[in-house]
Amino acid sequence: MKIQIHTGHNIEGHEALATHFTGVVEESLSQFGDRLTNVDVHLSDENSDKKDGHDNMRCMIEARLTGHQPLAASHQAETLDHAVDGAAEKLAHVIEHTLGRLEHEASHRTDPPLSQMNTKIGLWIDQNKATIVTVTEQGEKISEILADAEKQLQRTGDSPLKGSYEALQVPADYSRQKVLTAELNTYYDEIIRYIRDASSILIVGPGVAKHELQKRLEKNHIGAKIVGVETVDNLTEPQLVAMIRQHFAN
Repeated sequence: MKIQIHTGHNIEGHEALATHFTGVVEESLSQFGDRLTNVDVHLSDENSDKKDGHDNMRCMIEARLTGHQPLAASHQAETLDHAVDGAAEKLAHVIEHTLGRLEHEASHRTDPPLSQMNTKIGLWIDQNKATIVTVTEQGEKISEILADAEKQLQRTGDSPLKGSYEALQVPADYSRQKVLTAELNTYYDEIIRYIRDASSILIVGPGVAKHELQKRLEKNHIGAKIVGVETVDNLTEPQLVAMIRQHFAN
């Protein structure tokens, strides 16, 4: 596990902080061992111009999990020590949740591979969730995948730390966009693992998520299976199933 410390321009003593917090983060995440490759720690003073401000110090930690997209969490506190401790504890919860979900899915996957069926998939997607309709000779099956950020924000009160996980509550600079991009890539890759063996894929949705998923499918050399990308507002599940059934019936 390689750990890198990044400090804002208003944080003094980079070398000493890097040595100290490298040890803190390494100890906090040691339980995951070789499953983590790179860890980036970003430290900043959010209100350096306000001497009497509270909870000025913010830490955002991004970790790369082997075989998975980066995961991230942040915490703001009165001191850097508390900020780093809080962010590391939240990230540990996020990693545990992600590993648990992946192991649960692997152990409970009893359906035959999609590649063994004449399977067509239509899905409605935005940046919070994807509703997937799998069409086979046996009928339709509906599944739902939530973005990790959405799931983490719902998980309040299960940590000794106050408040919810702050995977998206990061400074309004490049760090915020970096965390959001990592969360969305994780979300899109989870969808791709589910649909990659389908023979045909129809993608619909109201915003940019459908095009971002399309680009990621193309990057994974699955773009040839896409039969359409359409702008569609919110639909009920019966409406979505009917629309997808009609599309593939033509």
